[in-house]
Amino acid sequence: MSDKQSYPQKSGTYDLLSSYNKNGDPQLHAYYYHKHLKSPEKSTQQLRYEQMNVLLPAQVRFLHAAPTAHSFDVYVNEMRFLKNFSYKESNGYLPLPLASTNWIYTAAGKTSRLY
Repeated sequence: MSDKQSYPQKSGTYDLLSSYNKNGDPQLHAYYYHKHLKSPEKSTQQLRYEQMNVLLPAQVRFLHAAPTAHSFDVYVNEMRFLKNFSYKESNGYLPLPLASTNWIYTAAGKTSRLY
């Protein structure tokens, strides 16, 4: 059983132990009650950590904001990604392949690299 799955179970166990020691041993009651309160907090921290490690697909967005620059094409891994992208033009988020990418920027309709 993983730690994440066991936190609710631990919380219930600590609650029972806290209740059992409520009238008998105040120190044990306080100890188990504190652990009972910390278990959901630890469960939440573990869940947040796991959510941060989820791999999301990479996305890219372009905005042509140079008024004196010509239109351009963008190639990713030798495939045309954007065609004739002109001034004030913007695109939505586009997914990228998971593998490493090779970017090439060319003047619109040309094959020689700009960058």
